[in-house]
Amino acid sequence: MRNLAVAMAALTPALLLAAPYKVGILDVGLTGGDGASANGFVKVFDDLPDYQAEAIAGLDAGTLLLQDIIILYDMHRPGKVTDKWLENLERFAQAGGSIMSIYHQHWFRSIGPGVLKVGVRQVRPAGESALTQGIVQFETDWKDHIILQPGEDATVFLENTRGQPVAAFGPFGQGKVISCGLALGIRSDWKSSQAPTGMERKLLQNMLLWLQPRERWTARITRYTTEADISVWADGVTARQPLPVSMLVQGTVPAGVGEGTLAFTITDAGGQAREGSITLKPQPVARAPVARVRTRVNIGTEGLASGPGKVVYALQIGAVGREDEVAVDLVRATPPAEEFRAFWTHAFEDRLPVDVMPRIKACGFNAVIPRISGGTGAFYLSKVLPDIKNILGEEDWLANCIHHAHANGLQVHPYRNCFIMEGRATEETIAAFRADGRLQVSPGGGPIRWMCPSQQVNRQVEVDAACELVRDYDVDGFQFDFIRYPNQDGCYCPRCREKFEKQLGEPVANWPADVVAGGELLERYTAFRQSQITETVKLVSEAIRKIKPEVKISAAVFRDYARDSVGVGQDWVTWAQEGYVDFLCPMDYTTDNEMLNALVRDQIARVGEYVPVCAGLGLRASRSAMQTPEDMALQIDIARQAGAKGFVLFAWYPGCDEKVVLPQREDCLAGEPPVPWD
Repeated sequence: MRNLAVAMAALTPALLLAAPYKVGILDVGLTGGDGASANGFVKVFDDLPDYQAEAIAGLDAGTLLLQDIIILYDMHRPGKVTDKWLENLERFAQAGGSIMSIYHQHWFRSIGPGVLKVGVRQVRPAGESALTQGIVQFETDWKDHIILQPGEDATVFLENTRGQPVAAFGPFGQGKVISCGLALGIRSDWKSSQAPTGMERKLLQNMLLWLQPRERWTARITRYTTEADISVWADGVTARQPLPVSMLVQGTVPAGVGEGTLAFTITDAGGQAREGSITLKPQPVARAPVARVRTRVNIGTEGLASGPGKVVYALQIGAVGREDEVAVDLVRATPPAEEFRAFWTHAFEDRLPVDVMPRIKACGFNAVIPRISGGTGAFYLSKVLPDIKNILGEEDWLANCIHHAHANGLQVHPYRNCFIMEGRATEETIAAFRADGRLQVSPGGGPIRWMCPSQQVNRQVEVDAACELVRDYDVDGFQFDFIRYPNQDGCYCPRCREKFEKQLGEPVANWPADVVAGGELLERYTAFRQSQITETVKLVSEAIRKIKPEVKISAAVFRDYARDSVGVGQDWVTWAQEGYVDFLCPMDYTTDNEMLNALVRDQIARVGEYVPVCAGLGLRASRSAMQTPEDMALQIDIARQAGAKGFVLFAWYPGCDEKVVLPQREDCLAGEPPVPWD
């Protein structure tokens, strides 16, 4: 028997080496962040037997200990990521672990953080290395990528056809790090993913092969046993009463450490308090001299007052003793006497106005904002837009919508997707616009399927489309959407250059290098881009007010003014100050409630003295979805307490009323308030 035991012990290292490398993919869909979920991307590993992958919801030491490779997947806004997580990642790499960032990335500056999104699809190998084996120039599946700022330890191995760095690798301590700006596997909805294919799959395989660590996790884990490593943090420091505040205790302790305790007290602003405690039970980790702690505690808020509060906790386990406090926001807003409550809606066959409008009214809402046109496309029987997509045949969708909405006491504020052609116009129309030079052009000279806003002929399309809506239909409002550039790549066409140089008073010597990121005229060109959009808003607004001054003009705008006024040229503060709009609907789609609170308060601070702000909330949007009625109620109450005059949910879908909205009809959505400006 002794000989058998010796033989088995000798075989164990070989068996471990033959086992698949363990890959943990941090999924922002599980952390409350903004970015594409790794739900589909993880499936690529089904056909890669050398790796065993799983989606992970955190970067605590206990999770990292069990991985060979960590993939940070589209960390656009990574949600409840703490400084401790970054410290854990660095420690993981220092000890020999491997890390890869995909698309948006903010960490490991010595290798290459992302600095700018560019709409270039052709990429190519840079230099020769194991990472470029079998890689030739190819077109990316996604429409853009992130370029990097290579750090001191970086080696660039992929670039775009402008020569900008797209991916780099380098060492970090005993470990390895790759920063890859490609949107590998990200789907067009911006929130889901799929397994990469073709050249992108080959590139991923090369990166994984290079990332294989020198030692497996079972060997590295011993470096974590010198002391306990426990973190306590709130993954929901905003709670709608009487729902609990959720806290998470996680980390590692040396094997053999007994049970511990976490005692806590939650207190509101008036001093009312609730107390409690839980037992912490470390769980052994197989083949390792450590134990994991991972316990969730839900702290009740019954009887506490709405407003700011705090949780004070005391942790004791083994040699670790810690006391600290966490600020919390206890939310409970009474439905106001006046409020704009609306759904954005789409013209789809499963959402006919005759069916939808009574259901929206039953939810306690008072308005609907239907998408009605975009570019040269119309979802109604337009007389000025050529590409008709009306699904009711000879009956006009907009007229039908207005009839059933008004019959149910709902205002109608149709919205228009300005300038964008793709998905709205026919291919023939797009080709004709391109031939006439009316479409936007990227810095590299590539065509963009959006109308150029600096051209009067294109602005006239917007004026004519808006005027038709308010002149020929009994609408209560008009809303701008897509009233911006697609991103920083638009627009650099010859007409924009000519107009900018005339405004500048001299030629631009190096076009477009002088007006893009890093160029000496970037700030001047940013102002130029903003002015083109603002001038369009002004023209449309003035035309509407001449026809029907009582029609309320609004705009669905990007939420982060400081960033987006530069990135997409959307200067909605000026629109409010100049009176071009009557209210604004920032698209505040996020599952991060702290972020939502900060966004709405920032927006109101910028324009609240000029126009009302009605928060756009992501019922089911590109980067967020409300799973429960409580999710919706919490976000509505956050917007109310921040000072919003209403809210708009994006967007109505069949069954959303029963699933999410109606259960709050007698609570968050009680009453039938009129809109604030009636």
